[in-house]
Amino acid sequence: MRLDAAWADAVRLGQPFGLLMIDIDNFKKYNDHYGHAAGDTCLHAVAHAIDGVVRAANGGGYATNAFAARYGGEEFAVILPCAVAAAFEGIAASIVEAVSHCAIEHGDNPPWGIVTASVGGDHLPVAKGRIADLFRQADQRLYIAKDKGRNRAFVTCDSCN
Repeated sequence: MRLDAAWADAVRLGQPFGLLMIDIDNFKKYNDHYGHAAGDTCLHAVAHAIDGVVRAANGGGYATNAFAARYGGEEFAVILPCAVAAAFEGIAASIVEAVSHCAIEHGDNPPWGIVTASVGGDHLPVAKGRIADLFRQADQRLYIAKDKGRNRAFVTCDSCN
């Protein structure tokens, strides 16, 4: 698998590694209100927005071979091998902004009225341990972003700034 290979390489080479978890805010309400066909279209648009940010991170030298994947339902993961620590928070914020810029109507997502996303993430200056632990940390940060009001990123990065 691509994730397993990226993690194994980062651990073996002692490289940094970042992970972002993304959840579309109030997506069940979106599906209930607009229907599953519209939900599928929304998922594609959000995936495209996330992919644009990931490509920019790779192209700008902020990550090497970063990629996004659907994690399940309305959740996505962004894998950031060799992620530059100083750019990690900016990448997360750019994803939140890119999803909002899609301007997909969502009347059941107050106060915005459009589809938004919450992002949680964790960055390791040196990849070590188990990838499952990094996923758990990023997922915890995602729930903090949601608890703080949604449509935002909450990430940790020991070596940022």
